[in-house]
Amino acid sequence: MHLSELCRNSDIDVITARLRQVASGSDTSAGNYVGDEAEPVDTRGLWSYQDNDGRTAFHWAIALKNFDLARTLMQEPYNSPVLTGDEEWNTPFATACSVGAPLDLLREVLDRSVAAFAAQMKHTEAHPSDTIAGTADGDATPAPLHIPGLSRSTDGTPASIAAAVIDAEDATGQTALLLAAGRGHTAIVRFLVEHGADLMRQNGRGQSALHRAVNRGNVELVEYLVSTSEAVHAANKAVHRRWMDLQDVRGDSALFYASMDNNEELGRYLLRHGADRDLRNTAGKTFWEV
Repeated sequence: MHLSELCRNSDIDVITARLRQVASGSDTSAGNYVGDEAEPVDTRGLWSYQDNDGRTAFHWAIALKNFDLARTLMQEPYNSPVLTGDEEWNTPFATACSVGAPLDLLREVLDRSVAAFAAQMKHTEAHPSDTIAGTADGDATPAPLHIPGLSRSTDGTPASIAAAVIDAEDATGQTALLLAAGRGHTAIVRFLVEHGADLMRQNGRGQSALHRAVNRGNVELVEYLVSTSEAVHAANKAVHRRWMDLQDVRGDSALFYASMDNNEELGRYLLRHGADRDLRNTAGKTFWEV
């Protein structure tokens, strides 16, 4: 049975049995922690096992909205690693933002991700040539983090690391903010912005958080994003206008999206707050021509 099917329920004994079965014939070092090869695989090492999708049991619990299981797996005696990446470079934190996880769970996953990142940074600085993973207990050696989308530089402070985790990109350029905005999760968008999410980020299709919020027709979310940009860029209104006019791969700004959806309310709102009515897309059209 696929790991995802098991994680729909909360029978940890069944999940553990399955993980013991698959881990016995695999290299669990693909996860964040592995057990000592001289000892039988223990349950701590099992929870780092990543399936063919690159997901741990914890990641699947998040994706399937089994938040009770996810909370359990973060605690003793499981201590499931939280800062991992699947085959599409999604982290459990980004997945949690996409599926609309409760804010208290988001905070805990983010805090634990920051702690894992900081521990790895500290270990790498002290032992730059050490690439061998330890176990999951407090004195263990943190394993290297292999998350391609987690590329933002950090000065090592918790706030900087949190921003790096939040702005990690998946294989299509989506960040947690872009995912949450695309799903209309206004409270999560607020949480992400308050913790340092970059409003300027665009995905592989060139869409910003504003594009995605307008595309959903979510007035509350659009108003929040615009007012936040105005506040953040109060000293440099040109930056705010540039953000309002970010263009996707077709050259369409958020204003074009409102026009294509015949959303006059959002279109007028964007114009009042700095959107360029004369902007043209790659086809040479203005917003009212699309």
